[in-house]
Amino acid sequence: MPKTLRVLLLFCGLSALAQQRTGPPAPPLATENSNSEALGNFDFLLACGVCHGRIEQAPPVAILQKLSPEKIYETITTGSMKVHAASLTDPQKVRIAEWVSGRRLGAAESGEAKNMPNGCAGQSPVRNAASAPSWNGWSPDALTNTRYQPAKAAGITPAAVARLELKWAFGLPATSSAYGQPTIVDGRVFIGSDSGFLYSLDAVTGCVNWSFRAQAGLRSTPMIAPAKPGSTQTAAFFGDIRGNAYSVDASSGELLWKVAVDSHPLSKGP
Repeated sequence: MPKTLRVLLLFCGLSALAQQRTGPPAPPLATENSNSEALGNFDFLLACGVCHGRIEQAPPVAILQKLSPEKIYETITTGSMKVHAASLTDPQKVRIAEWVSGRRLGAAESGEAKNMPNGCAGQSPVRNAASAPSWNGWSPDALTNTRYQPAKAAGITPAAVARLELKWAFGLPATSSAYGQPTIVDGRVFIGSDSGFLYSLDAVTGCVNWSFRAQAGLRSTPMIAPAKPGSTQTAAFFGDIRGNAYSVDASSGELLWKVAVDSHPLSKGP
């Protein structure tokens, strides 16, 4: 077969694959400054998308997304898919594992609160979501979203800002992005990241009360409110990049419910 014809057939095959996948077309060729998520999408499309989602024998992407990034990386590095991924570089394998799973590689163990040396010795329940000082959710005034904090609610005056000093710091394990800001309620700080973990920290000492691992990286700022109307139990409500919404007990980190609320193609992969 003439070389020109082979190149043309390869180009047509990739174009057809891109058109058949769910969601927008594949991103352009990788460059050093390209977004890591787009690169992971593109790497998967070229190395794995020929089978997964196209032939019955290969598990669909929806099944692969339930695996941890560590399991996916192991499968394409030393496992059953290593032959098919032999041409990939290690950075490409990492990007595929993180893009498919929606979580950062290496966060499974380091991200668990029980494995951290700064766990809180004692924990009091979260009772009052309206306590001050606080910053609950994306904006204290959720209906107007002005992101304005009155001095009474903040517990600090503008003049005191210049005298602020660092009291403690918390590093989010295996994290490159935190899409949402922290929520501060009833002496707790709630913060999530693209590793898929939500943390509850003590606002005074910075010790870790608990961690909760979602299916994918967290996309929203947690909102603290009664678990249900009239309930004395408080819950943290938040969402992940796969279109799932969660309710977690704000005092213990126990999952109350999880619901898939968005069927947009970009929340489900190719």
